[in-house]
Amino acid sequence: MPTTTAPAPSLPDDDAPGVSGPRRGGRRPRGAWANLGALALLAALIAAPLVMVLVRALAPEGTFAPGAAVDTLTAGASVRILWNTVFLGVLVCVGSTLFAAPLAFLMSMTDLRRHRWIDIAVIVPFMSPPYINAIAWIIFMRRRGYLEQLVGEGTAGVLQDA
Repeated sequence: MPTTTAPAPSLPDDDAPGVSGPRRGGRRPRGAWANLGALALLAALIAAPLVMVLVRALAPEGTFAPGAAVDTLTAGASVRILWNTVFLGVLVCVGSTLFAAPLAFLMSMTDLRRHRWIDIAVIVPFMSPPYINAIAWIIFMRRRGYLEQLVGEGTAGVLQDA
């Protein structure tokens, strides 16, 4: 009995529609140049203000004077601002952990994970635009604002000095 062999399956042609083969000639796809342009514009918009702050810190009156930047950073007001920033960062980390750790434990180890409303209630603050959050904080923390109404007017000096 003669044996017949089946023909080998043919490989798809690179020019066939819908077939993605190797790029020829090292050319980029058409959309890549637009992506690179948008990325360069974004980098310039982010880098330009940072470079200007650095230039003005190192050359405040048009002449290179790195001592001026050191003097500014070691001034009493700058040290206080730095301390307030670090203190606020630590408080935010501690407060977030005190809120999120028990909630995460409850959601993963109890039947609360069935309640989708808790997930939604936790995610809603992240859905609001940043400028709305900023306005809310301004209203909450201003003199005679909601925080001062909650804790009493005797703390106004402490809240305003912080």
